[in-house]
Amino acid sequence: MTTQEKTKNAIAAITPFINIGLGVVLAVLGFFLKAELDDIKSLRSDVAYLREFAAETRANRFTSKDGQEVWREIAALRREMACVPKEVPPVWFLERVDKLDNMMTSRMDLMQTEITRLTVAVAKLEPK
Repeated sequence: MTTQEKTKNAIAAITPFINIGLGVVLAVLGFFLKAELDDIKSLRSDVAYLREFAAETRANRFTSKDGQEVWREIAALRREMACVPKEVPPVWFLERVDKLDNMMTSRMDLMQTEITRLTVAVAKLEPK
Protein backbone atom coordinates (compact mmCIF):
# COMPACT_ATOMS: atom_id res chain seq x y z
CA MET A 1 0.00 0.00 0.00
CA THR A 2 1.23 3.38 -0.87
CA THR A 3 1.47 6.34 1.38
CA GLN A 4 -1.34 8.00 -0.45
CA GLU A 5 -3.64 5.10 0.12
CA LYS A 6 -2.67 4.90 3.77
CA THR A 7 -3.48 8.58 4.16
CA LYS A 8 -6.85 8.11 2.43
CA ASN A 9 -7.69 5.16 4.70
CA ALA A 10 -6.67 7.11 7.82
CA ILE A 11 -8.78 10.08 6.75
CA ALA A 12 -11.71 7.75 6.01
CA ALA A 13 -11.36 6.18 9.48
CA ILE A 14 -11.20 9.57 11.25
CA THR A 15 -13.92 11.28 9.21
CA PRO A 16 -16.90 9.95 11.27
CA PHE A 17 -15.26 11.16 14.49
CA ILE A 18 -14.54 14.54 12.95
CA ASN A 19 -18.14 14.76 11.74
CA ILE A 20 -19.46 13.87 15.21
CA GLY A 21 -17.09 16.40 16.84
CA LEU A 22 -18.12 19.11 14.38
CA GLY A 23 -21.78 18.27 14.97
CA VAL A 24 -21.35 18.61 18.73
CA VAL A 25 -19.44 21.89 18.30
CA LEU A 26 -22.13 23.23 15.95
CA ALA A 27 -24.90 22.18 18.38
CA VAL A 28 -23.18 23.92 21.29
CA LEU A 29 -22.54 27.01 19.18
CA GLY A 30 -26.18 26.99 18.07
CA PHE A 31 -27.33 26.78 21.69
CA PHE A 32 -25.12 29.73 22.67
CA LEU A 33 -26.20 31.69 19.60
CA LYS A 34 -29.89 31.14 20.43
CA ALA A 35 -29.28 32.30 24.02
CA GLU A 36 -27.51 35.43 22.75
CA LEU A 37 -30.34 36.15 20.29
CA ASP A 38 -32.86 35.83 23.14
CA ASP A 39 -30.77 38.25 25.18
CA ILE A 40 -30.76 40.69 22.26
CA LYS A 41 -34.56 40.42 21.98
CA SER A 42 -34.97 41.10 25.70
CA LEU A 43 -32.54 44.03 25.44
CA ARG A 44 -34.60 45.48 22.62
CA SER A 45 -37.78 45.26 24.70
CA ASP A 46 -35.93 46.80 27.69
CA VAL A 47 -34.68 49.65 25.51
CA ALA A 48 -38.20 50.22 24.17
CA TYR A 49 -39.55 50.34 27.73
CA LEU A 50 -36.83 52.77 28.81
CA ARG A 51 -37.56 55.04 25.83
CA GLU A 52 -41.25 55.04 26.69
CA PHE A 53 -40.46 55.76 30.36
CA ALA A 54 -38.14 58.62 29.38
CA ALA A 55 -40.83 60.12 27.13
CA GLU A 56 -43.37 59.95 29.98
CA THR A 57 -40.87 61.49 32.37
CA ARG A 58 -40.17 64.35 30.00
CA ALA A 59 -43.89 64.92 29.49
CA ASN A 60 -44.63 64.96 33.25
CA ARG A 61 -41.57 66.89 34.38
CA PHE A 62 -41.94 69.10 37.48
CA THR A 63 -41.60 72.65 36.19
CA SER A 64 -41.07 75.99 37.89
CA LYS A 65 -44.75 76.73 37.25
CA ASP A 66 -45.65 73.62 39.25
CA GLY A 67 -43.29 74.74 42.00
CA GLN A 68 -44.98 78.15 42.18
CA GLU A 69 -48.37 76.46 42.46
CA VAL A 70 -47.12 74.31 45.34
CA TRP A 71 -45.75 77.37 47.16
CA ARG A 72 -49.07 79.20 46.66
CA GLU A 73 -50.89 76.29 48.28
CA ILE A 74 -48.39 76.25 51.16
CA ALA A 75 -48.88 79.99 51.67
CA ALA A 76 -52.67 79.52 51.73
CA LEU A 77 -52.31 76.78 54.36
CA ARG A 78 -50.05 79.03 56.44
CA ARG A 79 -52.64 81.82 56.33
CA GLU A 80 -55.36 79.41 57.45
CA MET A 81 -53.17 78.04 60.24
CA ALA A 82 -52.44 81.59 61.45
CA CYS A 83 -56.19 82.09 62.01
CA VAL A 84 -56.51 78.97 64.15
CA PRO A 85 -56.03 79.68 67.87
CA LYS A 86 -52.77 78.41 69.34
CA GLU A 87 -54.20 77.31 72.70
CA VAL A 88 -56.58 74.39 72.97
CA PRO A 89 -59.09 75.48 74.17
CA PRO A 90 -58.45 79.18 73.54
CA VAL A 91 -58.03 81.54 76.50
CA TRP A 92 -61.11 83.63 75.63
CA PHE A 93 -63.24 80.48 75.77
CA LEU A 94 -61.87 79.50 79.19
CA GLU A 95 -62.49 83.01 80.51
CA ARG A 96 -66.07 82.98 79.25
CA VAL A 97 -66.75 79.56 80.79
CA ASP A 98 -65.29 80.72 84.13
CA LYS A 99 -67.46 83.83 84.02
CA LEU A 100 -70.58 81.76 83.30
CA ASP A 101 -69.64 79.32 86.07
CA ASN A 102 -69.20 82.13 88.59
CA MET A 103 -72.51 83.68 87.53
CA MET A 104 -74.32 80.31 87.85
CA THR A 105 -72.70 79.68 91.25
CA SER A 106 -73.84 83.06 92.57
CA ARG A 107 -77.38 82.49 91.27
CA MET A 108 -77.45 79.01 92.80
CA ASP A 109 -76.34 80.50 96.13
CA LEU A 110 -79.14 83.08 95.89
CA MET A 111 -81.66 80.34 95.06
CA GLN A 112 -80.42 78.22 97.98
CA THR A 113 -80.81 81.17 100.31
CA GLU A 114 -84.32 81.82 98.98
CA ILE A 115 -85.27 78.13 99.32
CA THR A 116 -84.02 78.10 102.91
CA ARG A 117 -85.99 81.29 103.71
CA LEU A 118 -89.15 79.83 102.13
CA THR A 119 -88.72 76.53 103.97
CA VAL A 120 -88.47 78.39 107.28
CA ALA A 121 -91.53 80.53 106.41
CA VAL A 122 -93.56 77.43 105.47
CA ALA A 123 -92.51 75.70 108.69
CA LYS A 124 -93.78 78.66 110.67
CA LEU A 125 -97.12 78.58 108.89
CA GLU A 126 -97.77 74.89 109.52
CA PRO A 127 -99.92 74.11 112.54
CA LYS A 128 -98.18 72.18 115.26
